[in-house]
Amino acid sequence: MTVQLQGNEGFIRFDISNFETLDMVRMKYEPTIGANYWSLSAFSFNTKDAEKWLGIRLRCNPGFYSNLWACDANVRISLVNEVPEKTCTIEISQQFSHIASEIKIEQFKKFHHVLSRENGFCRDGKVAIEATIRVRNNYGSSMVVRETFSEPKEHITDVALIVEGKKVYVGKQSLAMHSKYFHTLFYSDFQEQGKQEIELDGVKYEEFIDLLNLIYPSTLIIDDDNVLHILKLADRFQVWFVVERCEKFLRSTKMPEVDKLIIAEQFNLAMVQYDALADLSTADSIAVLAVHPRFEEIGPQTMKLLFKKVCRMGFRHLFTANENEDESFGEPPAAPPIPQQQQQE
Repeated sequence: MTVQLQGNEGFIRFDISNFETLDMVRMKYEPTIGANYWSLSAFSFNTKDAEKWLGIRLRCNPGFYSNLWACDANVRISLVNEVPEKTCTIEISQQFSHIASEIKIEQFKKFHHVLSRENGFCRDGKVAIEATIRVRNNYGSSMVVRETFSEPKEHITDVALIVEGKKVYVGKQSLAMHSKYFHTLFYSDFQEQGKQEIELDGVKYEEFIDLLNLIYPSTLIIDDDNVLHILKLADRFQVWFVVERCEKFLRSTKMPEVDKLIIAEQFNLAMVQYDALADLSTADSIAVLAVHPRFEEIGPQTMKLLFKKVCRMGFRHLFTANENEDESFGEPPAAPPIPQQQQQE
């Protein structure tokens, strides 16, 4: 199954294996698009004259026990053809609610027509279904707010940052308030001062938009997919409150310890390192870590602590004389140490 999301728009695709024996198949989990959960399924339907059809069902917020919500959405449901121009598509605009929470099409395409290899829908017994959803409005829940910064706004934006050839319109004061990098760029004695357009090198457009959505008011959340690139940009542009938000997320997420240890040393996140090391509480857990494909990426400072931790497990009696040494893994400090680059500022 493939899910691609961008704010209030989303694209869902999943393959139906062994299509010829299809009874009913649905997605294994329900992605969120436009602050609503969606479920896509396919089934076989027999008419009174024994004609067999492929049926498709799209549900909004299945199992959501409330009568206070509604969702206006444009939906495009497609039976994918190996020749894109022959893809079978239907477009529907509907208000979903607890009363009308689904689109159910019992006769989407005749079964034998889908199965016929010459028609291009079925390949190696597999058939692909797609649904493209654009949520226009919500009632009873908030819309996902994700600014694109693609257009200037009067009295709000006063400079365009060029990222991968695209203009990103921002306000100097807003960025300078949260980022020493941009404060220096906009207001110090650099050649960029006073320019209406400033190019940023080495930055990906979509990743930079994510960072801006955390600086400006929006509903963007930090997750496993975006935390690393947001952290990289927040560190580069010295947006320390976003670094702190990334750190809090990393401490709470179920990301593998090896990934946390790599990120912690790369960005000097002491509490993330502490938590990850504390979770490696047995020799077996460290042995599993040692054979992980990313083990060699762990930084030298963390490797030192791992070595001492292994030694303690094997020769604990050698360390009892100095239980309060700096490398102990007892209670965490009240607050993480301030990164060196922040102290210098």
